[in-house]
Amino acid sequence: YGYNDYNGPLVATDDDDKEEEEDDPLRVGQWMEGDSLAPPCGTSVPTIYKLLQFASVSPKDVVYDFGCGDGRVCLEALVHFGAKQCVGVEVEQDLVERFDELIQNLADESKKERIRAVHCDLRRVLGHLVSLAGPGEPETTTNNNNKQFDDNNLPAPTVLVLYLLPESVRELEVDLIKLLSGFDENFRIICNTWGLQTIQPTKSLEVSEIGGGASTTFRLYDKKSLGL
Repeated sequence: YGYNDYNGPLVATDDDDKEEEEDDPLRVGQWMEGDSLAPPCGTSVPTIYKLLQFASVSPKDVVYDFGCGDGRVCLEALVHFGAKQCVGVEVEQDLVERFDELIQNLADESKKERIRAVHCDLRRVLGHLVSLAGPGEPETTTNNNNKQFDDNNLPAPTVLVLYLLPESVRELEVDLIKLLSGFDENFRIICNTWGLQTIQPTKSLEVSEIGGGASTTFRLYDKKSLGL
């Protein structure tokens, strides 16, 4: 999967017969410029459904997706699981523009007010969330140049979805654990494929793509993972 197989909730497409342009930034396997923290591909919609069910996403939840790509996890959480608010964080301009386009395509105007794309390095937003989770926490350790994110309108999350490369998860782990410690018992982190290394998930689930494709593992972390 690249990022050209998804046109929004209920309209995912099969582009197997479509000839891909070499310079298409959304095509399968197109690595983004710079040091990418996430794989260069989107998750299939059926797998997203399983992930959101695994996370028990409900209308009470504020869902964040770090490295959100074209925003498909946020859009599905909003439209099909009724999430209260959704925030997708993505550094790549082409994907942010696609996410914004899909938001504008939503038929329900009220839903557009409950979802947003944040165009920046996810480490900046993580630093902001650390400050929300624990007043007085020192500046985040994930990026020396990372000052507190300048948008104080970002809500506190109850669900944080991560589909990041293992070395990226390791880089962020200290601050992710701060979120688990600082937010209340309703907060949970969902890792797709690669999980945290220093604590154990509260639960996990192995899922396979439809048609017997490759399997992946979801891991859920909450206060129980910290022994709290």
